Amino acid sequence: MGKHGPVKDEYAEDEAYCRDYLGIKNAKGLLARKLRELSTPVTEEGLLASPIHNGRFLVVDLETTGMKSDQANIIEVGAVEVDGFQLGRELSSLVNPGMPVPYFIQRLTGIHNHMLRAAPSLEEVLPSLEGMLRGRVLVAHNLRFDRAFLKRAWRDIWDMTLEGPAMCTLQLSRNVYPELASHKLDSLAAHLDLRPEKNGKNSRHRALGDAKLTARALIKILQKLSSEGVGTMEELLTLQSPRRKRKKAALPTPEEQTGEERS
Repeated sequence: MGKHGPVKDEYAEDEAYCRDYLGIKNAKGLLARKLRELSTPVTEEGLLASPIHNGRFLVVDLETTGMKSDQANIIEVGAVEVDGFQLGRELSSLVNPGMPVPYFIQRLTGIHNHMLRAAPSLEEVLPSLEGMLRGRVLVAHNLRFDRAFLKRAWRDIWDMTLEGPAMCTLQLSRNVYPELASHKLDSLAAHLDLRPEKNGKNSRHRALGDAKLTARALIKILQKLSSEGVGTMEELLTLQSPRRKRKKAALPTPEEQTGEERS
């Protein structure tokens, strides 16, 4: 592994694939890797077996009208692809929740009822999110919260179960940085010397802004773990297990986690 990413030799198989199977002789480096990924369906088995510097993630953040997925609705979706140690495509959309947004949510997010009147429905936004998620690990900070809303959306709109590998950066932070007193997104970002952007949809407590901040934190964690010898995506996913012991205190169970931890 080079200091700033994969060294040239790591693209040799991708370049050979493009040359021998796709007939593209001049595809080099990262371009060759992208072309190979696009032409090769990614199975869950293949995804988990891949090295983390080739990992494929989709970092998602949702803003909602409340904390309970069976009572509240989504008002904004933000998603960012992470390919290895690189940020990829983004998705950002307000969502008409079909219900008023409580005042405290308006103050927290800056999303007001008038902004949502002409916004698309979740049924219109969800196909784009689902398309980005294919062949990727779903990632969120306090995954339990966001995945609960996504599971409900998959069930209500498509009568399907949301499946596939997923990772919680909150839990991962607890196990990778046990010395931190808090693992909230702001605390993790500060520890990693990351600063949130401060304009519009990229702001803190906006879906895209929080997804991008989480994605940047994820990359920092991936780089640290890669340098420490964590090899595959499957090994990475085991590091979020709550059964791993912290140095200072026992990890809380999911029931003990509070909604504040997603902030």
